[in-house]
Amino acid sequence: MLRGCGAALALPWLEAMSPALAAEPTPRRRMVFINLHLGFMADRFVPPDDGPGYTLSPYLRRLADYRDDFTVITGTSHPGVNGAHTADVSFLTAAPDAASASFQNTVSVDQIAAEQIGRDTRFAYLPLGLSGNSMSFTRSGANIPAINRASRLYELLFVDGSGAERKRAGQRLDDGRSIMDFVGQSAQSLQRRLGPRDRRKLDEYFTNIRETELRLQKSREWLAVAKPQPSLKKKPKDIADRSDFIAQIELMYDMMHLAAESDSTRVITFNQPNLNDVLPYDGISQGYHSLSHHNGDEDKIRQLELVEIEQMDGVARLLGKLAATDAAGGSLLDETMVFVGSIFGNANKHDTSNMPIVLAGGGFAHNRHLRFDPQNNAPTANVFVSMLQQAGVDRDAFASSTGTLTGLNPA
Repeated sequence: MLRGCGAALALPWLEAMSPALAAEPTPRRRMVFINLHLGFMADRFVPPDDGPGYTLSPYLRRLADYRDDFTVITGTSHPGVNGAHTADVSFLTAAPDAASASFQNTVSVDQIAAEQIGRDTRFAYLPLGLSGNSMSFTRSGANIPAINRASRLYELLFVDGSGAERKRAGQRLDDGRSIMDFVGQSAQSLQRRLGPRDRRKLDEYFTNIRETELRLQKSREWLAVAKPQPSLKKKPKDIADRSDFIAQIELMYDMMHLAAESDSTRVITFNQPNLNDVLPYDGISQGYHSLSHHNGDEDKIRQLELVEIEQMDGVARLLGKLAATDAAGGSLLDETMVFVGSIFGNANKHDTSNMPIVLAGGGFAHNRHLRFDPQNNAPTANVFVSMLQQAGVDRDAFASSTGTLTGLNPA
């Protein structure tokens, strides 16, 4: 850190920092969750064998340069999660039966992580997407709106406003704090007149108030801190062509790399929603969602394969940028857990079992295929518990988990 005049600036890792950083007990840990809604065709994604030294499947060959840096996980799912495309909201929460009229979502794993590992960064978490919805849900199950323009994200990360703009922002934060104080005092006056169930509900409400106050205070403090200088000096230009969603995704991947490189956040989610645009690439003539319901049609399968290969190549590019960036623990990829998956093991049938998962980086022992029973899946939430513990979050359970994921161990 550089400090002066009441401001502090976070620096990227430099070799000269090694002696000081050597005293740190653990490297920084970051978490990235990527939801590719329609997933991958299983016969092209799932390796034919398992364990260390497994055979790369056709899609995983696109990641071959980083096979020592990722684990492929098959045979896991969220128990009770169904409801066709509506099940997508349970990707990071594991809340069951999303199609039910009484469905109430729960907190997403990124928010659990952000409460602890997001304390020391400007943004506790970044919810990204290509539409208004993110994969992030609060403790009350409310969806957190996504940041869906790369240019806006760049401004949030790196562009300092004028003095007048910062003053107005500070006033808005102060107003928000006073409102929360007022609401908290008003609610407390009800407590002695309520029954046990209502008091528990009110306790949850107070907890949310306190968490909001802490976030407001943190935001107020960060107004005095200069934003870091990015390696990308020019604000990115948003891709206006909605049908070119592969380019939009890859631009967001670039922004994820910048956010991690500048240590602006340590928790990122990205949501690629259900899309039916026709990708403007040679050989593709039908919408993406329509192709996912191929029903064995060879031409649709051929086109869908082109789309899915492009998506896997985008993941490879992201891993490459993280691997090529120095960090105290080796590379940025060594410090960053990248979870790539989908709620669907088979989008053609809206089947939410056997979720396709690639988990890269983050200090795990990789280069293996962890295969679980395709008929009796292990809980995907076990992966989340392993990730939380790897990040230093004191957590033994999450949602439907039964513990950590067998075979997924620190390096």
